[in-house]
Amino acid sequence: MAPDYPVFLGHTSAVIDTDFNPFNDHIVASAGEDGKVLVWKIPEGGPTTNQDTPIVSLTTHSRKCGHVKFHPTADNVLLSTGADLLVKLYDIEKGVEKQNIAVHPDIINSVTFNYDGSLLATVCKDKKIRIIDIRSGKVEQVK
Repeated sequence: MAPDYPVFLGHTSAVIDTDFNPFNDHIVASAGEDGKVLVWKIPEGGPTTNQDTPIVSLTTHSRKCGHVKFHPTADNVLLSTGADLLVKLYDIEKGVEKQNIAVHPDIINSVTFNYDGSLLATVCKDKKIRIIDIRSGKVEQVK
């Protein structure tokens, strides 16, 4: 019989993606089918009991969240994508949505930042790659 390990209990349905904060090894974000993006603090030495209270709860997607990713060079900036076809950027220190990018006609299958975080590359179900300027939210290239 396997031992019971503590778990993080914030989503009401399946978790689809997670990402660790590159600036703080004890912060992790999760995205779920419930449309929530939750940010968790991992206790020093690891959790010893179940964790049910995230430090930030962002429920701005109207449908399930597909991806969550921390910005590579800006602390406390988090990105999420959802089945509502939106890319959202958040300030997790304040717990608020800062930007909403609506340029996709279909589900976003993959997302990544460039090395300095100024551009975002997305792959959409329409079989196109979009390069998006993060500051303006405008598509720079479509391939």
